[in-house]
Amino acid sequence: MKVSILPLFLALPLAAQSGSQETIKFPGTALKWVRLAEPEFRKKNVDLDKCVIFLNEEPDVMNVSVKNPNDPPGMRGGKSPCNLAVEISKKEMKVVRSYYSR
Repeated sequence: MKVSILPLFLALPLAAQSGSQETIKFPGTALKWVRLAEPEFRKKNVDLDKCVIFLNEEPDVMNVSVKNPNDPPGMRGGKSPCNLAVEISKKEMKVVRSYYSR
């Protein structure tokens, strides 16, 4: 299961700019992974208000990563702190590692 979620704080400005109402849907279980990853993002001084959050489920781990919404599609790496990924063990519900993605 690959789930991409746009942070709710970004939804309001997008809706206001476009003049239309936007609804963002994602499963409530996605929040637990973001919450487990948050301390790691804080440790690395990542401002989640400036990032888009992605969840990628693998058999044993859940990957929570952030990207800069202003990066062009397909861009890898960059100097933005919004290129951090956090890997969380599904079994132990703990952060296994974090790394800057390319």
